[in-house]
Amino acid sequence: MGECAPAAAAPTTAKTSVWWDIDKCAVPRGRCDPHRIAHNLIAALAAAGYAGPVSIAAYGDAARVPPPVLAALSATGICLNHVPTGSKDTSEKRMLVDMLFWAFDNPPPGNYLLISGDQDLSDLLHRLRMKRYDILLVRPPNASSQALAAAAKKI
Repeated sequence: MGECAPAAAAPTTAKTSVWWDIDKCAVPRGRCDPHRIAHNLIAALAAAGYAGPVSIAAYGDAARVPPPVLAALSATGICLNHVPTGSKDTSEKRMLVDMLFWAFDNPPPGNYLLISGDQDLSDLLHRLRMKRYDILLVRPPNASSQALAAAAKKI
């Protein structure tokens, strides 16, 4: 009988990368302190058992985000990727490419937390899940993509 390879880090202690579509899932005005977003995301992940290192990247048109919110996000370690409003699905395409690069740089186990309601990302999420990444999803109440929800481990 052959020996089994040592188990890799469990998804709960593996890296988690948060991918946030800030155009479609904006910071709620008056209901959320933007200085607390990174802390709240990390605390929610820890409460769900995900205790590994966390990186957070937001994608969208920075010109549409109020300057105090931009400053708060930047000050708390959230990387804002400015994608000017222009052609259709520009933010999603940029996010998709960056998500693929993250997978190349971070082999499984690893965790993706997507904050979006865009069903165009569902195929990528299904493929990442087949490659043994945990897929977590936060989507706005008005998003009804079953394909996106089916790709996620938790919603």
